[in-house]
Amino acid sequence: PFFGLFVSELSDLSTATYPLPFLPKIKTELNDGPVSFTADGQMLYITRNTTATQEGLSELDIFSLNRRDGKWSSTLASLPLKIKGYSIAHPAVSPDNQRLYFSSDMPGGYGAKDLYYSELRGGFFSQPVNLGPDINTAGNDVFPFVDSAGRLFFASDGLPGLGGLDIFMTIPEGQNFSKPYNLGPGINTAYDDFSIVIKSDDSGGYFSSNRPGGAGSDDIYAFKTLKPLRFTHILGTIMNQLTGEPEEAVSISVIKQNGIVVANIESDEKGNYSLHLLSDEEYTIHFRKRMMQAVEKSLTPSEMKAFSTLNLNIKLAPR
Repeated sequence: PFFGLFVSELSDLSTATYPLPFLPKIKTELNDGPVSFTADGQMLYITRNTTATQEGLSELDIFSLNRRDGKWSSTLASLPLKIKGYSIAHPAVSPDNQRLYFSSDMPGGYGAKDLYYSELRGGFFSQPVNLGPDINTAGNDVFPFVDSAGRLFFASDGLPGLGGLDIFMTIPEGQNFSKPYNLGPGINTAYDDFSIVIKSDDSGGYFSSNRPGGAGSDDIYAFKTLKPLRFTHILGTIMNQLTGEPEEAVSISVIKQNGIVVANIESDEKGNYSLHLLSDEEYTIHFRKRMMQAVEKSLTPSEMKAFSTLNLNIKLAPR
């Protein structure tokens, strides 16, 4: 079976009308979707299969479709982002409509599939920019989504998680993003969890999963946000206790009270590190380096003020 586009009307978070075909006039015999709409609802971006190669392989491409005077065009335009022989997929447009995120297996990445973005400038898309090794892994980094606050959500099987594809969140920091944060149990399972969408008021959202108990292979699940996602920025410098010199490549692991590892990073060449952690959770941060004594630091919600910065400098002593 192939993907097709359907639409349902929602009366509340989890009550929907029977799904009906969406834009049947653009349906193909292969995959149509997923899609991403601009904030004004006047344009959509869609993943579709392109013509199969001589080897029988089919590639994915992203197309755009405009709506004028309340009617969708029947003509799709291919975006000038694809490299022949490779795929681009899973479009996600930013709230200001100026940046398009997507996943691709194009050369120059860090793994099987990487996340990229392209800026829309004067009606033209810029060259794709790889989101870098803080986001992309040796595995599959796919299904991006940008919420109304600019937070980037995506699925990955290359970051520490519960198994399969897990859903992560990262926060914009200027032109870059913070280290990814695993959304944890409830959203993530030992199965594939992906393609999250957050409501604009942050009250809940939807995602897909192939976890047991569903009606089919991949099911859509709704969730309510019981508490807002409030984060504290943790940063610091790791120094050698004897010499006072910065210690690079220190392994830093962040573990929640329930034992879930939410981050694994290393200090940079200046001994600096940076993390974004949920403000109302308890954590233990482990600092380890070969030939150095390990250090553990515990953080409680009382120490982590929402939307603030907590400086946590560490000194490691040689063994």
